[in-house]
Amino acid sequence: MPAYPVFACQPASLAPARAALLAQLPGCLGQHQKGLILLAAGEVWQNIIRHGAAGGSPESCFGFRLKQHKSRQTTRLWLTSWDSNPACDPASWPTPLPGSAGGFGLLLIRRIASQTRYQRCAGLNIAVLVFQPDNL
Repeated sequence: MPAYPVFACQPASLAPARAALLAQLPGCLGQHQKGLILLAAGEVWQNIIRHGAAGGSPESCFGFRLKQHKSRQTTRLWLTSWDSNPACDPASWPTPLPGSAGGFGLLLIRRIASQTRYQRCAGLNIAVLVFQPDNL
């Protein structure tokens, strides 16, 4: 997927990745909607860096693609994030217990996105988030 933005799996890549996504978000979205989409995307990318890259090589990277689908009734945004780390299915992670210090990123992502999907394909982890801006 080289035609799309690609970033090193390092914490310093989060700000440039968010800026790249913000530049691609439709101008018709409000600041609140954009903020929620950036929050969910940031959580996905943070998980890629913290969990996936821990077992990956120094050359590990991640990227994304944003697509907009409009119909008469609604607009949907499809954010596809991918990384080159070892397989890491977030659905297999335990649900955090009340009072625990972490692990709430997936819950947050699922609250913001109307749909979430993960698959492993061609050596890549692929996470798809679907947003319905009218519902944010």
